[in-house]
Amino acid sequence: MPRARRRSLVVDHFSCQFSGVVDNPDLDLDDIVLEMLERRHDRITKSDVERADALRRFVLPTSSPPPLLKIKQSSNNSLGQPMVFTPIQFASYFGETNVVHALLCQHPSQVEDGLMEASRQGYLAIVQMLLSTLQLLRNPHAVGRAFVLATTHCHVDVMAHMYPHVNSDLLCKGDWCSRDQLGLRYMAAAVHAAVEQNSVDALTWLLQWNHLHKFELERAFMVAMSRATSQASNEEVLRHLPLLCAFVHHQPFLASVMARDYKDSDQTNARQAKAVTSYLLADLHTNKAM
Repeated sequence: MPRARRRSLVVDHFSCQFSGVVDNPDLDLDDIVLEMLERRHDRITKSDVERADALRRFVLPTSSPPPLLKIKQSSNNSLGQPMVFTPIQFASYFGETNVVHALLCQHPSQVEDGLMEASRQGYLAIVQMLLSTLQLLRNPHAVGRAFVLATTHCHVDVMAHMYPHVNSDLLCKGDWCSRDQLGLRYMAAAVHAAVEQNSVDALTWLLQWNHLHKFELERAFMVAMSRATSQASNEEVLRHLPLLCAFVHHQPFLASVMARDYKDSDQTNARQAKAVTSYLLADLHTNKAM
C-alpha cells in the first residue's frame, strides 16, 4: 500500500476516536520543514546579535580611551612580542562581523584598523561593511594600502570588491611603504606584492584590467625576472616560471624587454636568465600558434 494512503488511513482512524484530531489533506510536510528552518535562521541570527553585543561590552568597556588588546603570538621564540589590536581590529582579526558592526557605532575612527586586518585575513563580509562607511572616504590611502595587503595574501575576492574604491592615480604614502613601494601607485604596488609572493592568481587578476603604464609593467617584470634568476636551484627557478609566463602572455613586448635589458654580472644568473628567456619566447610562440 502506498505510504500516503497508509498515512491517510491512520489519520482517519484517529479522527474517528479523538475529537481533537482533524484530517487536513492540504497539510504539506515540506511547508512545515521550511517554516522550521526559517524560524531556526531567525533564532540563530538573534543569538548572533546577542553574542555580538556581549562581546562588544567585553572588548570595549565604558572606559575612555578604548583599550588595546594583546594576543600572544605562537612562535618558537618565547620572547616574541604580542600582537596589539584596537577593539575593531581585534574583531576583524577573528572575522567577527557582528562584533565589528556593533563596535563601529562607538568608535568609527577605528575603521581603518579594521579594514587593514580584514583585508589581510580575507574576510570579504567585513571589508564590504567597512567600505560602506563614510569615514574611509576621507582617507583614500587607507583603501589603497588595504588593497595591497589583500594582494599580498592573494585574497582575489577581496581585491575584486575593493578595486572600484581604489584611487588609481594615488601614490603610496606612509611608514608602511618599503623603499621599493615609494613612488609607485597603489595599483603598481599591488603588482609588486603579487610578484614578491609569486602569486600567479593575484597577478593575472591585476593584469587583466590593463591599468599599469608601460614603464610600471617593465619595472615589475624585471623585478620578477631578477627574483627568478637569482634562485639557488633550478627547482626554485621553475617555481617562478608561471608568474613570468603570466606577464609575457598578457604583454608580449616584455619578452623583448627581458632579452634586451636584463644584465647580471653573475655568470650563473646570466645563464639562468638566458634559459628563462628562451623558455618564455618558445612558450609565447607556441601559444600564438595554437
